Amino acid sequence: MHRNKPGILGALGPGIVIAATGVGAGALFMPVLAATLLILNNRQGWIGRWRNGPAGNILLILALLLFGVLLLQELLRWLAG
Repeated sequence: MHRNKPGILGALGPGIVIAATGVGAGALFMPVLAATLLILNNRQGWIGRWRNGPAGNILLILALLLFGVLLLQELLRWLAG
């Protein structure tokens, strides 16, 4: 007996849905992680002399910008339907 799968799962298949969910979750999580690391790793009182140098700060800012753009793209794609 053949049974139709309704909705996105039936149209795209479970692998695509799982991958898209992972990309969406990563796009939401990574800017938060980059911002948190940027803030926490620059506190002199918390980690003392091991705080980030200029190179670490630049890389974290670039990661924050990159994943922030990806977050905006995912949100716009989701809102557009």
